[in-house]
Amino acid sequence: KTGIPMRETTEGTYVGDYVVRRGDVLNNAVVVATVKTSTGETYTVQADKKINATATKAEAVKITSHKDGDPAPSSIVLKGTAGNNAHVRVKVSYSMSVLGLRVNGALYEQEVTANAQGVWETESIRLRTPVSGSNTEYTISATLVVGEGEKEPEPTVITLVK
Repeated sequence: KTGIPMRETTEGTYVGDYVVRRGDVLNNAVVVATVKTSTGETYTVQADKKINATATKAEAVKITSHKDGDPAPSSIVLKGTAGNNAHVRVKVSYSMSVLGLRVNGALYEQEVTANAQGVWETESIRLRTPVSGSNTEYTISATLVVGEGEKEPEPTVITLVK
């Protein structure tokens, strides 16, 4: 990786930061820093030690408490799995027919954290729409929350029907 900005922490001491991202593999990577002075002189130094790091791909988020097409209860606790201590964004929306028109809305959006075993769970969510209708579908999505600059993975989506 090149072009990492550096900052002077004390006179003559410069620090740059790099966060190892998913998919990065560093095997005996050499750390090199180049400084260009205001007079145009260039100085390059190399660290004595090499870097080793591997960041594995994130585990897919799964919803384990319900299956696509299950009947919708009046309230629900969603459960699933993800990577250890992963953050998962859970959304619940609805779509229903009212007087021949399709009405859509959002019921719930929350970020939950998986435990050390990768298991996550929401609070109890009441599946109640603001108006009465028919053919109601509740769409539930669970998405892994990723770091800044990382591509957000596709959500896991199921639909419950009432």
